[in-house]
Amino acid sequence: MSTYDYAIEFIDGIPTEIEASNCTISDLKKEFSCPTPGCTAKLKVCSLDGAYPPYFKKTHGTEHSSFCLIPSKNFNKNFIDPSTFDPKNLYDKTLLNLTTTKSPTNLSYNKDKTSKKSNLINLNKLSTTYYYLKSYPIYKKINGFFIKDILADIRTAKIYSKVIYDLKIVECVILSFNDNIIKVGYPINSPHLKLNLKFSNKDDFKFILDKCRDKTTGKIIPFSISKPIIVVIADWNNFTGIIHSRKQIMFPKV
Repeated sequence: MSTYDYAIEFIDGIPTEIEASNCTISDLKKEFSCPTPGCTAKLKVCSLDGAYPPYFKKTHGTEHSSFCLIPSKNFNKNFIDPSTFDPKNLYDKTLLNLTTTKSPTNLSYNKDKTSKKSNLINLNKLSTTYYYLKSYPIYKKINGFFIKDILADIRTAKIYSKVIYDLKIVECVILSFNDNIIKVGYPINSPHLKLNLKFSNKDDFKFILDKCRDKTTGKIIPFSISKPIIVVIADWNNFTGIIHSRKQIMFPKV
């Protein structure tokens, strides 16, 4: 069962982000909308006085879209230290140990090093940071940074309608590849903005493409048929992000 930390309520026709933790008993009979733009799923608030913290879940008879990547409650934010969030530090860490052969995909949250001040997990891995940022509204500040200024996903598509620049985490789909470049599209539900991932290491380029192979035939699935969703952290310039390490890319759970 997928559950969510926040939802959309239309107040006087205006979409308003509502966090489950701020809901009251009067909200139990309300119908909320999924916060992913374009998703038609309806949500309801649960566990206002239960053993678990309040959350939203999908109402019966509605379904989430295929591009809806809002993380579930299986991602426990109570174990994260938000004071460790620093985009530049996160980017620098992805460039360490460039020769590593370990896959950056589907990393366990528990593998992030814990904070020296507590048992909380640091935001120093791309996967952990991505799911953490996705779990909050885009105008929320995390350790002094607005999520909208760091994460380019479906929710920020109007902000990044023409260009993506500087250090950003980008949610995109693979469109094609040639030599050491993978062309991706943003946003994932309507990829009108084309970006290039330029790999400085051929092994990393091959590693990412191998993730797109059919498990039965071993062949790369034509991207005209299937467009894999990936998440990339890069310093973007002139519609291009240089990929120095495969750790800059992850394949989120869909």
